[in-house]
Amino acid sequence: MPTKTTSRETLPATAVSVAAPAGPIPIERHFTATDVADMWKFDVETIRRLFDDEPGMVVLQTPIKKGKRPYRTIRIPQTVLDRVHRRLQR
Repeated sequence: MPTKTTSRETLPATAVSVAAPAGPIPIERHFTATDVADMWKFDVETIRRLFDDEPGMVVLQTPIKKGKRPYRTIRIPQTVLDRVHRRLQR
């Protein structure tokens, strides 16, 4: 008895190409100020002051407009978190 083939079985296999994301992919974890404040049991504003001038921080800020304050979003990479933690332990 011959086997019945469907159109799905007779279609040739095609490769699916997926575009690579533009720019580097972060390979380390990034924390919010709230995450670090919860871990270290500090106030969020204290964490923001501690990491304010640290090199390597990821800072996003809205454009400054007349009469409106700029909003800043920070992310703390794991390496920066470790560096500040070591510095504070001395």
